[in-house]
Amino acid sequence: MTTNVEGRHRSTLTPAPSGTRGIRLDIEGLRAVAVLAVLVYHLKPEWLMGGFAGVDIFFVISGFLITSHLMREADTKGTISLRQFYARRIMRLIPASTLVLVTTAVGVAVFAPRILWNQIGADIAAAATYSLNWLLASRSIDYLAEDSVASPVQHFWSLGVEEQFYLFWPLLIILAIAFSRFVKLDRRRAASIFAGLVFVFSLAFALRQSAVGDVSAYFTTTTRLWELAAGALVALNITAIRTVVPRVVRGPLTLIGILAIAWTLFFVDDSFWPGPATVIPIAGIALIILAGDNERPTITERGLSLAPMVWIGSISYSIYLWHWPIIVLAGYVWTTLPAPVVIAIPIVSIGLAWLTARLIESPLRFAPWFKKHSLRSFGFGAAALLVSVAAGAALFFGGPSNILKAPDGAVAAGAAALPATIDLSARTSAQWLDGVDWAVPSPLEAVDDVPVIYADGCQQDTVSSEPVSCTYGDTSSDEVMALVGDSKAAQWMPALSAIAEQHGMRLVTYLKSSCAFVDAPIERDGEAYDSCSDWYGTVMAELESLQPAVVVTSQVKGLAFDAADPDAADETLRQTMVDGLDRTWSALTALGSSVVVIGDTPQVGANVYECVAANVDELDTCSYDRDEAIEKSALPSQELAAQALQGREIVVGEPTTEPADPGEAGPVLIDMNDVICPSSEMCPAIVGNTLIYRSGSHITATYVMSATGLLGDAMTAAGVFAPRS
Repeated sequence: MTTNVEGRHRSTLTPAPSGTRGIRLDIEGLRAVAVLAVLVYHLKPEWLMGGFAGVDIFFVISGFLITSHLMREADTKGTISLRQFYARRIMRLIPASTLVLVTTAVGVAVFAPRILWNQIGADIAAAATYSLNWLLASRSIDYLAEDSVASPVQHFWSLGVEEQFYLFWPLLIILAIAFSRFVKLDRRRAASIFAGLVFVFSLAFALRQSAVGDVSAYFTTTTRLWELAAGALVALNITAIRTVVPRVVRGPLTLIGILAIAWTLFFVDDSFWPGPATVIPIAGIALIILAGDNERPTITERGLSLAPMVWIGSISYSIYLWHWPIIVLAGYVWTTLPAPVVIAIPIVSIGLAWLTARLIESPLRFAPWFKKHSLRSFGFGAAALLVSVAAGAALFFGGPSNILKAPDGAVAAGAAALPATIDLSARTSAQWLDGVDWAVPSPLEAVDDVPVIYADGCQQDTVSSEPVSCTYGDTSSDEVMALVGDSKAAQWMPALSAIAEQHGMRLVTYLKSSCAFVDAPIERDGEAYDSCSDWYGTVMAELESLQPAVVVTSQVKGLAFDAADPDAADETLRQTMVDGLDRTWSALTALGSSVVVIGDTPQVGANVYECVAANVDELDTCSYDRDEAIEKSALPSQELAAQALQGREIVVGEPTTEPADPGEAGPVLIDMNDVICPSSEMCPAIVGNTLIYRSGSHITATYVMSATGLLGDAMTAAGVFAPRS
């Protein structure tokens, strides 16, 4: 995401590569397209589902420009000065990034919960050293993963990829030039061979990782290098290609490039990215750069070269730096960003970017004191890096370090601490919490206590409608248990995987963030959740083919959505949801599947683990009202739907009086809420030394696993595992 300049009065306009004349203003316009796409995507991904590809545009441009500069220096001077190259990179990138990282650290200290300081502090230190992409890859973080906590410096991952490229690419070019002398080959051809090898091997690795569903591939340098190498190949061969490509076809080539980028931005989601589809925008950018013609610009080039586009492109680096911390910090203040805030964020981001470029970037970058002695740039870079790392360290060590941490060897009972028959009036929330001085997971670990499906990339995001399925349990079995729904269904996966294996069944998951598996319109951010509806239809078709013996589902939403009347009464929207659930469950029953509906768990307000971290001596402060939390859940709608189909309801913790009837056609509703809240009025945050909630109203994987026996017994009592006729 770099913007290369050669003179103070040229602002940040980039010199043209060898073989062209004048300054390539259209490339500045492409930068503007890239940064605005990323900004919109981060604010409202549903507005521009492929906006994440703006980063890919930056990669190609960076590879093109850096290689052009290196080859130009080799042509004019016969050599490449590594010291000068790295000094220029330092003064171009580090001043602005240091300002943003330090400012972000201050913002986090003011607005973010203290429990998040440790992780964000580590992220800031990694961002300062341009290694954040590998840290995020190790966590398998997904930008849109519903259960991941967004770091305000998460976007620095792409800068890490670029800086690692800048670190070794000049060495590769120098090696290629030496090779060209040894074999008496044109230096551009030699460099093209080296760049081509990087392109081929990196692309092959990216395709392989995409095929196996490796979420970390989104961040790793090895799966992204081919995009930068693509830009480098354009730089190395642009003159040769232009000698054989007639000028008359350059306009159509530019148009094809624009269409490729537009298609990506508007119609491609981030599933399995980078992957085969990534080739399309990369090829599009390459075509635009190759076909660019300053003497006879096409309409497309004129559009990209308009003054506003060039201006945005000239400060695109700083816009990219500022926009994401602003979005995340605003999220600490407002759970849902109000419309005025959504509008203000781009304005503030662009304003801060302009001030940064004018007051920080340009004055330092073009300061004669630094330009006269490149070693001073290295000293400045080292000092700035230390400042950023210190800011991250201050957050890291200022955060909590030992909150309710379990002693070595301690085993938490979790739901196993509950009696077979749960008397809600027997113990109050305060009594459940009495004497608790450790918990598993600790509040510091709660957000990461998630089912393995997230690391496996098995929950589809909110943008894509393409189903993603994964297999667990007895993976060799022909008998299938399917788990379908949103993240509230996903939370039960650890227990269901164990239950499926116990019964010799293969667990196949179909999960999508915030998407109830229901034949009814769903709302997201005040609008119809169209990708959810599309996903539902496709998954239902796959289930018809799969013919699962058991289908398990759950959901977070209790109300449907009426696009024609967004203010419709809750009673109306609830009935629409109930009718939709009835159609869905009836369709699944018609397949011959036993339908198990796990009742939605209580909907708590703020993150419970954050409250626990802040109130270790008064844990009952974090208890919540049982009736209110259940009423806000989807359980009331699920109960109405089950009743309409004459299904059975099993409340786990209550004595089962009715014998199982395997031939009964209706769905089985299993209510686990006495296990989640074993008190009649207020619900404790911890049971059996196990923290119950992680992000939002999601149950920790540890507590779910501790309830495996209870859930399995309920399913057995309902006759779910009896042979089908």
